[in-house]
Amino acid sequence: MQVNINRSKKISGYSTLDITNIDLEDYSQLMIALDYRLETLEEKLESYKQSKDERMKEFIPKTEKKILQLKNLIEKIKII
Repeated sequence: MQVNINRSKKISGYSTLDITNIDLEDYSQLMIALDYRLETLEEKLESYKQSKDERMKEFIPKTEKKILQLKNLIEKIKII
């Protein structure tokens, strides 16, 4: 898969990121991988919350942040 990522555009003073040259099959694989990663992070979050080990609970905020970022990314690139 060869994808071009253009970072040179600005809209209303904000930098944009354009992903071009991606076919439907590659897009589908990308979405499957992102959805799988989201499921994995959500499972980890649950295990951290249920853990009795306080060291594991320290990972909760970082994991919640990753989940939120991933959900935002999926929403932004979802076309189907």
